[in-house]
Amino acid sequence: MKFRLLAVTVVVAGLASANALAQANLGELLDMGAKKLSKEELVALLSGANMSGETRDGAVYDVTYKPNGTYSGSFLSPQKRNGTQYGTWTVDDGGKVCIDGSIRLYEVQPQKNCLFYFKSADQYYISTADSDRAAFVLKRTIKK
Repeated sequence: MKFRLLAVTVVVAGLASANALAQANLGELLDMGAKKLSKEELVALLSGANMSGETRDGAVYDVTYKPNGTYSGSFLSPQKRNGTQYGTWTVDDGGKVCIDGSIRLYEVQPQKNCLFYFKSADQYYISTADSDRAAFVLKRTIKK
C-alpha cells in the first residue's frame, strides 16, 4: 500500500514539474526571458529549414520552408488522418511570418495566418501576438 502511494506521488510530482516548465501564454514566456525574433533572424532561420510541432487542436505537422518563399509539408490530424499543406511564406518588417496557401485533408481549403516567433534558450515558440501577454504560445522544433 505504501509503495502504491509513493508511486502515485512520484507520478503526480513528475506531471506537475513538467507542467511548470511549459509556458501557458506569452506573458509567462516573456517573463522567462524569451526574445522575439526579427525579420532578419527569421529569414535566416526559416529559409531551407524544417519545422515541426503540434497545433492547438492536437494535429502534428512537419513543414519545409524553402528559400524561394514557398513551403510544403504534411500533417496528422487529431482524428489520425493524413493531410498535406503548401503555399508561400513571407516575413514583414515587424517580424511577423505569414503563410498563404492550401491545406488538404478531405478537400482543399485555404490556409492563411500570421505568427510571431520567439526564442528562449534553445527552444522556439510561436504566438499570434507579440505583446498580448494572454496570447497562447506553442513550441516548435526547427532544423536546418
